[in-house]
Amino acid sequence: MELINQLIIIFGGRPLDLSTLGTPGIIVSLVVALVMCFFGYTLLRVFVAIMGGVMGIFLGSVIAEKASLNNTMTMIVIVIFAVGICLISFFVYRVGVFLLSFFIGFALLTMIAVVFTASNTAIIIGLVAGVIMGTISCLLIRPMTIGTTGIGGGMVVAFQVIQRLIGMGSNTGYILTLLLGILIGVLGIIVQLKLTKGKKRRR
Repeated sequence: MELINQLIIIFGGRPLDLSTLGTPGIIVSLVVALVMCFFGYTLLRVFVAIMGGVMGIFLGSVIAEKASLNNTMTMIVIVIFAVGICLISFFVYRVGVFLLSFFIGFALLTMIAVVFTASNTAIIIGLVAGVIMGTISCLLIRPMTIGTTGIGGGMVVAFQVIQRLIGMGSNTGYILTLLLGILIGVLGIIVQLKLTKGKKRRR
């Protein structure tokens, strides 16, 4: 969720208060990210729903801040968006696949690009990358889903680990997160390819 907060801040939204989550929240985030990294395609329905909910939290937070809503209304908007997009992603298969790859691509490319360029440019880069990845995923579901969940899960794990050890504010932290995330992601992709070899997904 800290990664989502970073995106919300880039978009000028109101970051979520994650102070109450503490260590349990970090552990849950790590477990979910690891499962996505190594079993993303196998549990695709689950993760399109989760990513739909995460995307809804992100959109709801940004929209609520832009509309200058109070805390109560902000929570209502966030819940509506999170539940709505979660359900759409779960029940409409290809929409879920598109949103999964779109949001992972958008989030990762935006976070990487913002280190090297202005936030507005980073957002455009992220959106373009997300649309491209989401569209390709609808055509090549298995390889793209394995790739995006592998790298996406790996990056979340790396983000959580590195921010606790070094701090994401430093250039060293960003570089180490990127390298560690890619390494974990590649391992996840290899495992997923072996686990799902020869299997056809039931739609």
